[in-house]
Amino acid sequence: MAEKMAGKVLSDTRQRVHPGCIVCGPENESGLRVDFSETINGSVEATFSCSDVFQGYTGMVHGGIITSILDGAMCNCLFACGRTALTAEVKTRFRHPLNLGENAKVTA
Repeated sequence: MAEKMAGKVLSDTRQRVHPGCIVCGPENESGLRVDFSETINGSVEATFSCSDVFQGYTGMVHGGIITSILDGAMCNCLFACGRTALTAEVKTRFRHPLNLGENAKVTA
């Protein structure tokens, strides 16, 4: 029951403050609509398809898309706690490419 309530905090907070978000907003028809859910250990996770429309360099997801999804994961992790925040700064160092045509999983 506690897990179900925790997921409700996430979805309620996201709907209240973020419905049109380009990353996770369910009301943004042009957005990525990444659907984050809370895990048993209190983190959030989502799986998304690395579609060809996200291409940067040939065969790779654009770094701006990846960074946006990471930022969305951070926000949804806060939403799961009933908190909100704005990103003031993002610095991303990529260690490996994210290939197009695959599914990827993000956890925060």
